[in-house]
Amino acid sequence: MGEAPLIPVPLKSTYTRLNKKYHKNFEELEGKYDVMYVSTYLDPSIDPFVLDPQNHFAADSFHPSSLGYKVWFDMIIEKIESKPE
Repeated sequence: MGEAPLIPVPLKSTYTRLNKKYHKNFEELEGKYDVMYVSTYLDPSIDPFVLDPQNHFAADSFHPSSLGYKVWFDMIIEKIESKPE
């Protein structure tokens, strides 16, 4: 969410760095415990929230819009379907 339009430009890199750190920590926990973690981080060059923020963020410029939540939902479904039984 470091790319949310509401985040001031000088803070975007800080939020992005912290988000990457959290994602890494959760991925480590996923490997350690029998849990599933879905990272919603995408490289900015392919991230729909970066490429089309007006359609992927809600009117508050911070939370996802319905289309934004669909992006995350699709990522969850993809992870569930790719999990070995």
